[in-house]
Amino acid sequence: MAGSFDYRKLQKYLNPQAAAELNTFLEEMPLRAGYALIAAASIAWLIAGCAIVFATVKAGELAEVRKEFQEAEALQPIVPIIREEPISAGDVANFVLKMNDEDIYKNLKIEAKGSTITIMASDGVYFGAFREAIGHLFNGGRGWRLDIQNLCVGSECRSEKGRQFLTGSFTVHRLRVDNPS
Repeated sequence: MAGSFDYRKLQKYLNPQAAAELNTFLEEMPLRAGYALIAAASIAWLIAGCAIVFATVKAGELAEVRKEFQEAEALQPIVPIIREEPISAGDVANFVLKMNDEDIYKNLKIEAKGSTITIMASDGVYFGAFREAIGHLFNGGRGWRLDIQNLCVGSECRSEKGRQFLTGSFTVHRLRVDNPS
């Protein structure tokens, strides 16, 4: 019958005579195998035991380092990402048209090219209007931020339109704050 277990065969290993035979076998082993073989086996078992202890200690240290790394990572703040979004050329052109309709800026040349606005004045007498136009530009649209591309005063100011006494070029954009991924 497959899978049956015979308990009578197991009884012969559990009697007192079997323990005495095992003891006799172990006592006579050095005579049968030789001391060199037993010493080699003992050294192999010692090395294996040391390797197990070493691996256990290193695994514990690795677990501790991993725990510290996870704690440090959990304490790292989430820093948002700030991106520059260009303003559409149409919005910039509409703003420049409104500025050109203002009486205070009638002696200035205000032009839009894409998302860049250029303000020019031919004489230093118009410095007050020039300054006000720049302030108006910086407060122009909702969320607008400007980068100064060029700002000059005096005889060094040159443009495609010829010599100007005051010139300022500004790139218009918005800042967008995104959560990090």
